[in-house]
Amino acid sequence: FGSGGQFLLTYALAEELVPEADREAVFENLIREFEKTGWHTVFGVVGLRRVFDVFDSFRRPGLAYRLFGVNDYPSPLNMLSGGRTTLTEGLDGSGSGCHCMFDSPDTFFFKTLGGIRINRKNDIPIEIRPYCPEDTDSVHCTQALKEGIVAVDWRRENGRIIFDIAVPDGIRAYASLHNGEKEYTSAVSGKLQVIL
Repeated sequence: FGSGGQFLLTYALAEELVPEADREAVFENLIREFEKTGWHTVFGVVGLRRVFDVFDSFRRPGLAYRLFGVNDYPSPLNMLSGGRTTLTEGLDGSGSGCHCMFDSPDTFFFKTLGGIRINRKNDIPIEIRPYCPEDTDSVHCTQALKEGIVAVDWRRENGRIIFDIAVPDGIRAYASLHNGEKEYTSAVSGKLQVIL
């Protein structure tokens, strides 16, 4: 798509500029671009803001996790090194120090590891689909809604994954849980514990 590159491919997919028939091919090109750089980012915070959403839209949480795991320069995690709590304008720490473009990487923790996705336009507004990477033992994630707290906790114990989920009374949710081999899908109301 166009001249290629991480930013152009990411932005074209995020803004739905790519015809539906070509989206998968463009996405595969994006993956190849990341592989060329060893999963280092070669774009600024605008592209960073969108790439996690693109990985999520293609339901490839492992790619977002892989990108977030790179901690040397240039990478999202490196941008937060040295105790920074806000992003700089440049990948090298230069420019303005008050960019708010980390909102999409932050949502990675809620949408990917916690698996909490809220879409009030859907009949069932909450979807819970956590990603449980092999090298992570537990995740505790909460999100406040006007109806109450959505909470997802998962932990590994004795070769199994224990999922504890809570949704506010009166709101509909759907859970899709898996441990890599077994899967559990169900509507959720109130509290739920599943062991896979």
